[in-house]
Amino acid sequence: MQLQIKNLLSNRSRIYILCEFAFLAGIFIFCAYWAHLLPLDAGPDEKMRYDIPLYIYEHGRLPHGGDPSIRNPVWGTSYAFLPILSYIISALFMKIMSIFSTEPQQLLWAARLVSACFTTGAVFFVFRAGKKLFDGYSKWFFVCLVAVLPEALFMGVYVNNDAMAICCGAAIIYYWLVGMERNWDVPSCILLGLWLGLCAMSYLNAYGFLLCSIFVFTLSCLTSDKKQIDWKYWLKRGILVAAAGLLVCGWWFVRNYMIYDGDWLGLATSNDFADRYAQEQFRPSTALSSGRAQGYSVFSMLTGPWMVRVLCGFVGVFGQLQYWVEPWIIILYYILFLGGLLGCLMQLKKMFRLRKNGEIQRKAVFNWGMLIAALTPFVLNFYHSYCVDFQPQGRYILPGLVPMMYFTVCGVTYLAERFIPRAKYRNILSAVLCSALVLITIKEFFRIY
Repeated sequence: MQLQIKNLLSNRSRIYILCEFAFLAGIFIFCAYWAHLLPLDAGPDEKMRYDIPLYIYEHGRLPHGGDPSIRNPVWGTSYAFLPILSYIISALFMKIMSIFSTEPQQLLWAARLVSACFTTGAVFFVFRAGKKLFDGYSKWFFVCLVAVLPEALFMGVYVNNDAMAICCGAAIIYYWLVGMERNWDVPSCILLGLWLGLCAMSYLNAYGFLLCSIFVFTLSCLTSDKKQIDWKYWLKRGILVAAAGLLVCGWWFVRNYMIYDGDWLGLATSNDFADRYAQEQFRPSTALSSGRAQGYSVFSMLTGPWMVRVLCGFVGVFGQLQYWVEPWIIILYYILFLGGLLGCLMQLKKMFRLRKNGEIQRKAVFNWGMLIAALTPFVLNFYHSYCVDFQPQGRYILPGLVPMMYFTVCGVTYLAERFIPRAKYRNILSAVLCSALVLITIKEFFRIY
């Protein structure tokens, strides 16, 4: 027995797998614990969101977005107009829970466990991607930045679509790497397509990954010894990716087209209901709640309180946006982010130069895809606040979480290698940072709740 244990511990890959499993289990248990502890409406709009899985659980069918039983009296619409796959899964979990208990808090917990599962899934794919992107302890630094960011972990404890969007983004990034490694063989194309389909069923702010995937897939189809795209190969593999994606999400948009009179996204119909039933200041036709209507300019939003609240909220704000993490924690994270930005700027040409000696550099293609994926949620969030509804919330840019942390690790690793020559000390620094980030998040959850 002792010999077996010794052999196990001597195998570093097995130790890594055990640590990875323990970390994933810890993330899930942490989210499940807080999901069970917190009352209904513990997160932004949770009650309005929970109406959807509760309706499916009680009626056994998908709701019309304008159904009076789920239509919010303030906003005049419902989340049922938007993709609801995560809520469908929540209703399934509630059905399973009802075998053992129909107590309201237990059913709510079952619905919330979907968010815990997606949060854990996101960390799983970050582990997989981190192994391909970084060496040594940098991959753990990458995982911890994503996994224990207070705001990201909070997405795992209440009913929302954000956790699914983060998970889909992490999976898509992983399959970009797999596809480029395998020159886009059939399995990698199918798996990327399936996750793109799931992404389309998650959250509109995550749709940037759909565009980025077209960019990454197309340019990485350039072979290392050719300067032109092999269009025939690209077309065949592209059709395979699209077919897999449509298999997952196509039914939803066909349903929307049929029941909302040709509105395949459901947004126009949602706005129509909001115009009819929302309170005056929240009606889309008047746009009285938009930043523009309130007198903000583009410049004032980008340099004023809107930007500050978004950036701070990205690190962590709990409840109905009333419980903020401590200021020093936000400062610590932004020191890391700025360090990452500085490190990336110092190697800008190396990271983003698409052509070298006449050949497409796949790592540069990947980096450009990550940059676009990081910026798109921010652009969509800004547009919505300025033109539709002024909401300075950091969670709206969480779909870009994994790309942002990727660049942070790239930059910080570059600086560490430049100023700390010995790998031993770099690994110690990474271990200290990872431990600190984990303990900080645990402390904040217990401090606030």
